[in-house]
Amino acid sequence: MGSSKEVESMRLKLKRIFGVLLSFMLVLELFSGMLMTVHADDPYAALKNVRTVVHFDNKEWYLIDYDTSSVTLLSKECVCASKFNDNGSNEYSNSDVEEAVNLYYTESISENVKPEVVNRMFLLTVEQLKELSADVRKCSQAVGANQNLWWSSSADGSSNVVVVNGSNGNLMEGMWSYGPTNMFGVRPALKLKLENMVFSSATNTFSLKPTNYSVTISGGANATINGDTSQNVSVEQAMTSVIYKANTGYYFDEFTDITSNGITATRTDEETVTVSGIPTADTTITIPDAVVKPTSTIDDGFVRDITGSDEVVENDLYETKIINNSELRTLLSLTDAEIAEGVNVWLDIQNIDESVSKTDVKLVQNACHDYSVGLYLDVNLFKKVGSNDATKVTETNGKVKASIVIPESLWKSGRTFEIIRVHDGVATAIEGTYDENTHVFTFETDKFSTYALAYKDQKTSSDSGNVVSEKSNSPVPTSPKTGDLDDLGLWYFLIIVSIGGLGLLRYKSRRFI
Repeated sequence: MGSSKEVESMRLKLKRIFGVLLSFMLVLELFSGMLMTVHADDPYAALKNVRTVVHFDNKEWYLIDYDTSSVTLLSKECVCASKFNDNGSNEYSNSDVEEAVNLYYTESISENVKPEVVNRMFLLTVEQLKELSADVRKCSQAVGANQNLWWSSSADGSSNVVVVNGSNGNLMEGMWSYGPTNMFGVRPALKLKLENMVFSSATNTFSLKPTNYSVTISGGANATINGDTSQNVSVEQAMTSVIYKANTGYYFDEFTDITSNGITATRTDEETVTVSGIPTADTTITIPDAVVKPTSTIDDGFVRDITGSDEVVENDLYETKIINNSELRTLLSLTDAEIAEGVNVWLDIQNIDESVSKTDVKLVQNACHDYSVGLYLDVNLFKKVGSNDATKVTETNGKVKASIVIPESLWKSGRTFEIIRVHDGVATAIEGTYDENTHVFTFETDKFSTYALAYKDQKTSSDSGNVVSEKSNSPVPTSPKTGDLDDLGLWYFLIIVSIGGLGLLRYKSRRFI
């Protein structure tokens, strides 16, 4: 019996020891993960106290220290040679070498970055030098220096000064220190405030944050320009939109949006190009030239888009446009005979808030999901051949690309829009693109009937159910979802769980001993 109890006791002790070791290893692993997380988010960790050159004010430096608000940089090489003090004093304050440091700062550091330097430049103390690696302390011999030695700011005893051997990086103190009347190298450091600086990890360069960006627009011949084609735009602010209107007899051929550094040139319709956006850098963008309109005739016939003209509407509330009107012959399947008679085409959009049917309202509401209805519209496409009466076109042979201007009552920053179309008893959600600067909403459709203009103020994710969704071909920016688990809160939680598990294991072990 005694032997059995001893075996069981030994088994429990081994189990407890094994559990302690496992928990200890887990804690070490967690701390290791935390350290990797910190370094992954720290742009300066790999640069501190190593011979990797960083750049500031077009000069080369080593990064020797940093905190959340500043970095300390040491000149890669000596900038000049000087006596520490010609009068034999080993006090740094008011010394010849301090004057040399101040002179270098005054003459060599650019005026625009001086406000970002804390208390000018300085020589390192012996304590600061001891924190550096020997490799970082190494440098070339200064021009005019007696030896490859450079000054610290620290006195050594009553008459000497601690210096650094540039050849091997060793500190020369005690019996190896030197008198202040020697001519040695001057290698200054500075502390740089980060508040108004940006750091490029690609080039290891510190530079001032820009206060504005230039936007320069060229091209766009044969058009009238409304707006300034050369602008200086404050950082994170939108440029003033520039609008190009093609001259009479000219149009802008279709082109994909031209985007550069946050600025986009968009062909709003065949006669209009709009340039707008928030620049992220100095930007130059070129607008395609307007070209002569082609003559679309057969035996003196024509196909003409008269949308919004006085011929068909007294007051175009929504500034309706057909953007791809050069494709009307195909879209309407027009015959040569019809074209020979002459064809006028127009898109007519009217507000029907007061007359929309209850059936259509119900279909729209079922299709809206997280959108709210702003307007109900009657959207009709008309075709008039020769002297015949105009006829409605309910469906086209392909998508008509149209645009409207959103009424001012529906303008709101960050708001998005879509169209809900009701055709033959089916509600269809049609996405489009909205330019918040011009308030133009562009969409594509091949059926014409009752429409609802819907909006939402906060982008959310919802199931589209049975609603058909026609996605616009226009690019819509998306933000990738990340699953980064390197969160310090998670690491602390796992550590607490591990320690708690260890305590529970010890408690259970004692109960069985």
